[in-house]
Amino acid sequence: KTTGKSYQMRPLNAYYRRLVHNILVGDPQIVSHSPQGDDRLKRITISVKT
Repeated sequence: KTTGKSYQMRPLNAYYRRLVHNILVGDPQIVSHSPQGDDRLKRITISVKT
């Protein structure tokens, strides 16, 4: 939030991606998303809502 820049996390499996999304859902200034696809490990992008 401090820098206002997006942050891309390292690749995570579904369990850890869900944990991150569930933690961040409570912050109204932050949005997180992971790409669609069948890859087992995906990167979450965390951004400040505009």
